[in-house]
Parts: sequence; structure tokens; C-alpha cells
Amino acid sequence: MSGAADRDPPAGPRVRTDLVQVYILRRAHEAAPPEFLQLRRTTPPMPGAWQPVLGAIEAGETAAHAALREAREETGLDRAHTVNAWALEGIDTFFMHRTDTIWHAPQFALQCAQDWEPLLNHEHDAHRWVPSGEVESHFMWPGQHRAIQEIQQFLLRPSPAREHLRLAPD
Repeated sequence: MSGAADRDPPAGPRVRTDLVQVYILRRAHEAAPPEFLQLRRTTPPMPGAWQPVLGAIEAGETAAHAALREAREETGLDRAHTVNAWALEGIDTFFMHRTDTIWHAPQFALQCAQDWEPLLNHEHDAHRWVPSGEVESHFMWPGQHRAIQEIQQFLLRPSPAREHLRLAPD
């Protein structure tokens, strides 16, 4: 079948995969519960929202490289202050009605040194460390709760998945 229907854009929302989410955490010691970093956004689409590091994957860049770059750009976290780095198995899928877009965002976890503090770029005006017991009251989206649960269950405890998800150093 051919005709006008072949030339029309497909119906339904756009689908995008060029976003990464990065959860930065710290622990006082190996057995201590983690704290998770949140940043308060100053830029659209959600100024004033407290979120993990979010950023775009650039042309020719892998999702893992984008995660490390975005963490460095938004918080100043570099490899020297990173204790562990993992890709999460879960992908955050969500819908933004304002842009009629379905997003599939790879997620990452970076464990920083306990004494490290972020240096925020222009996209954020404040930060806070959220204790693991307060995650549900501070992180607003179900996908964020699932990511933090995955970090705590499979990355911070002994797990067969832990080493398979570890990011290799550059």
C-alpha cells in the first residue's frame, strides 16, 4: 500500500534514548548505609526539581561515557574522587506529556569518596545528600526509587551482578 499514509509521520509520541541518569552516592565505610546526591535544577524542563544528575548523550558517545562526562560537568566529580562506577541493569522508561515524548534512559551509579562535595554548574543552584532511609520522601519518581533499590540490593552488597555491571576504567 502506498500513498499519503506512507509520507505522514508516525502517530504517537516520539521515542528518545539520548538521556542518561547518574546516581552519585557516598558511604562513611563499607558497611554504612549510603547517602544519595540530589541537585536542584535551575533549567527547564523542571526548574526547582530535586534530581540525580541528568544529561544528554552526545553524538558518537556511549551512554557510559556520557554518564561520566555529565557527572564531571554538573558536579565536578572526576575519576580521582570516584570509588566505584557501575551501569545499572534497569533502564528508566518514562513519558513527558509536555513534549509528547517517551524516554528510555540508561542509568548509572557512581560512588564517590566520603569527603567529596560537588561543585555545581549553572544548571543547579543547590545540592543535598539524602540518607537511604529518606529516599522515598525525597526522590519523586518511581524510576528513581527503582534505581536506588537496584543500587542498594545488587551493587552495595555482595552480588554476582556487581562485577558484571562495573564500568571499566578508561
